[in-house]
Amino acid sequence: MSIAFPYIKIHPEFAQNHLRGVSSSKRKRSNQEATHPVGKSIKEQMAVQLSTFLTSKPMKSPTFNLSSIANPSQRSPKSMSSNLGSGSTFKENVKNPYVPCREARVQVTHSMPPEKIEIFKSMEDWAEKNVLVHLKPVENCWQPQDFLPDAATDGFEEQVRELRERAREIPDDYFVALVGSMITEEALPTYQTMLNTLDGVRDETGSSLTPWAIWTRAWTAEENKHGDLLNKYLYLSGRVDMKRIEKTIQYLIGAGMDPCTENSPYLCFIYTSFQERATSISHGNTGRLAKAHGEMKLAQIVVRLHQMRSVMKQPIQKSWKSSSRSIQMALSWHLLT
Repeated sequence: MSIAFPYIKIHPEFAQNHLRGVSSSKRKRSNQEATHPVGKSIKEQMAVQLSTFLTSKPMKSPTFNLSSIANPSQRSPKSMSSNLGSGSTFKENVKNPYVPCREARVQVTHSMPPEKIEIFKSMEDWAEKNVLVHLKPVENCWQPQDFLPDAATDGFEEQVRELRERAREIPDDYFVALVGSMITEEALPTYQTMLNTLDGVRDETGSSLTPWAIWTRAWTAEENKHGDLLNKYLYLSGRVDMKRIEKTIQYLIGAGMDPCTENSPYLCFIYTSFQERATSISHGNTGRLAKAHGEMKLAQIVVRLHQMRSVMKQPIQKSWKSSSRSIQMALSWHLLT
């Protein structure tokens, strides 16, 4: 299975503090593998880091009362331990302030000459007529709630039980991959921040009416649903330690990312074309495996995310094919100079 983890960096302090669910011998071996990863594939290294998100105890048959879930004061220690895993019990280190990982590397910024920025400025009318027309009204779009148990109905408790029963049949390594996909989706603030560093297309005000800014915000609004949906499913499944996952997401977003695109929309859009393709393949494979394990609802969820990757890029592809030869030559010029 192809798994796309393009942005995950595990903070050293996080790795040290969150392997306590593993036995001492396994922890020692994991530390050695993290220090000397020679001979191990990227997938194997990621499995070592992400496997700590699985609950440390076997999941029991759900016999919960919804009122106890909604009200933390009514939860019993036993139910918290069995449903939420060991991540709910360890102590926090509040003495040391949070410091993101830093690399001593020179960053090239704003490398585009003015004439190349002007190309994107001149394409705004084209983008408005050929790209924005493909955005659907919000009222016609799918929402995460379309795929999840409805808490407003009387059958919510039974729907959650059925979801958890189906999730019990899925092996642990599948959830390792699913957690990786969800964490990647949840780092959305980083991706929007990156897009708004690009010369010539950034959203200068936060609510700019330029076509590029409108598209960036609409893309972000669509992507936001992807992380929400996977997050809620994993929470309801009871198969993973949500607190450890949430900490990883906070570390990831706090660390940021530098894809070395030099504030250039040319470089960034080439990068995201490959990255989005990798994520689409990952979601497609994950959906097929969910179906093979008999979890049709999860398969439906992940396949929808796979389809949305294709839907969001189709307008650009179709518009590119129909665009004038002069625009194509102008954009191709950047790759040759």
